[in-house]
Amino acid sequence: MTPCQPPVSEAKRGRALYEELFPQLLRREDEILACLSAQERKQLSTLLGKIEQGLDLIQTSEEADAKQAY
Repeated sequence: MTPCQPPVSEAKRGRALYEELFPQLLRREDEILACLSAQERKQLSTLLGKIEQGLDLIQTSEEADAKQAY
């Protein structure tokens, strides 16, 4: 194991936490966006994408590693 790799037990706990919380996040997102039509959701997604690009938030995992963005 290298210094940057978490112990296997931490990785398993992280995965379990992700699997527990991600469906809750998706349900909450659906609740929040329920007031928007399909077209409005598409527009929101497009606009948020433009904001992300403008803030340079979209990156590959290699770019994130290089910036130590984690």
